[in-house]
Amino acid sequence: MRLYKEFATEEILDRFSDLDSFLKEANFLSDGFSMEELKQPETRLRMKQLVGTAIELYGEKNILALSMLKGWLTSQDTGDLLSFASRTGTKIPRQQKGSKNKRVYIIRKILNRWFSRGVQSGYELVLEGYRRGYQKFRSEFEEWTPERADFKVFNYTDKYLEFFQPLCEDKDRLLQALRRTDLYFVARAVGDDEGADYVLTLFEDLEFIIYEKYMLDALAFYLLAEEKRRQTDLEVQNAELRNTLSSSMWAANLQLDEALKMLQEKDKEIQQLLVECEELKQRIQTYKKLLNRGTLESEMFEGKRVLVLGHPVQRDMYEEEITVRGGTFEFIPAVADQAGFNELEGAVNRADIILYIRTYSSHSVLYFIRSRTSKDNVHVLNCYGRDSFVSELRRIFGGMLYTCTTEKESEKSTAGVL
Repeated sequence: MRLYKEFATEEILDRFSDLDSFLKEANFLSDGFSMEELKQPETRLRMKQLVGTAIELYGEKNILALSMLKGWLTSQDTGDLLSFASRTGTKIPRQQKGSKNKRVYIIRKILNRWFSRGVQSGYELVLEGYRRGYQKFRSEFEEWTPERADFKVFNYTDKYLEFFQPLCEDKDRLLQALRRTDLYFVARAVGDDEGADYVLTLFEDLEFIIYEKYMLDALAFYLLAEEKRRQTDLEVQNAELRNTLSSSMWAANLQLDEALKMLQEKDKEIQQLLVECEELKQRIQTYKKLLNRGTLESEMFEGKRVLVLGHPVQRDMYEEEITVRGGTFEFIPAVADQAGFNELEGAVNRADIILYIRTYSSHSVLYFIRSRTSKDNVHVLNCYGRDSFVSELRRIFGGMLYTCTTEKESEKSTAGVL
């Protein structure tokens, strides 16, 4: 809470720099004063200084989380507490289950169990319940009003009200202050800072005293939890250190074995890389040869008129592959019902090379061509698309596989060779 920041001065922070002095002051203010004494100016100043320091060092939300969990636990009956203890793995000795102060004992055992794991561990178990109830409460209105700030968060027993009665004789006003303080805690806990800030504007001195009392009670547990966690961490570190020292030689030998194994694996990797490099060199040489052959293939039909007799749908593909090899392209559809023999005769006479696509062509067309020209310049191809067409050109005229591709496809083809 920003209102307490001014009390966390450098002098106060230095005074409570160590955990022991901080915990001693928190326990003293939490248990060493009666409710009437909490209203005294000197006591109030000490409370504000300690709360401000706690917020500065640990954050309001962490302490608030602990207070919310503690508040929720105190609102449960003994049966529900035992059920919660069982679900959270908290062992309650049989002789304590029926004792006079069993509720207080069970609550402390649950808190100690969960605080040793971290405040958030236990807090998250009950936060979802708060969140659901708060969302239902907020869904019933659009704007905050003072009446809405009196939302009932907990069920306050008569004994609970009697505990705070010395702060205010007016029971209705005390109940209102308790509800507003609890609502501020819940709104801040579930992340509704706007709602929490609004409720804070309604705080009077009574609400601030209750807020500080809540925070100090929670702070004492929080600091104990911190100390317990530190002790646990120290014990774990000492145990790990002992284990490390007692097994140092074994660990060293194991590391040496692992290092040797790693070196052997690296040696295998290096040998594999050498093999791959040699293969790569061979591929590069092959690629260079293919490039040289490609230069020759680009001159395959240089200065030649090439007549293709194939399917009309593939005319553009034929033209691309012929022209890229330096030839002058001419096309006649070779499908029987489209072949015009008068037109075909002129084309045959002009052509230096004739490519007859057997797949689509009529035998009568082939007979006609061979009756009009030398058999040496007539070549029969068995193909369906670009790849098979180019393969047939290679088979007949030599040269590497050369296709008319886009620049992007060409790059992919080069990467494939490498």
